[in-house]
Amino acid sequence: MDEVDELIKELEMSLSRPIRLAHQCASMATNLHLLVAVHDVGDDSRVVDIKRRFDDLRVVEPCRTVLANQMQYAIRLCTDAEPLLYEEMHKLYALADEVHALIALCFEVGIDLRSDFSSALRQRLDQQNGMARLVADDRAASWNRNLWWYADYL
Repeated sequence: MDEVDELIKELEMSLSRPIRLAHQCASMATNLHLLVAVHDVGDDSRVVDIKRRFDDLRVVEPCRTVLANQMQYAIRLCTDAEPLLYEEMHKLYALADEVHALIALCFEVGIDLRSDFSSALRQRLDQQNGMARLVADDRAASWNRNLWWYADYL
């Protein structure tokens, strides 16, 4: 089974279960973004159906506020007084990738929250430059290496 089929299967399984947590919606958004923007299969009938079903979830919690929730979670990590451990920095990068996918799928938040997210992320990555470089190198893929939180730290 190739990556496209695996992503479709995972999304279909996720959409068949109740969505109770923001990270479930964020994970689906990331996988859908990979299908549409990276693998360019947005016109595949299976993906069209997944997009329709995913769009139906956008208006209910926790998906309705998932972008704000993921940004706020990232800001909390970024503004912690202690240096982040490797696992925490890895999570921060994963959150940034999810935020990117959610924005690409037209989820919206206010300009102030977007600015706060970008500023906090930049400050933390600059503050822990060595760790940021290590994690960026570990997580970089062809689809995300041009995003500034990778490109500036690779």
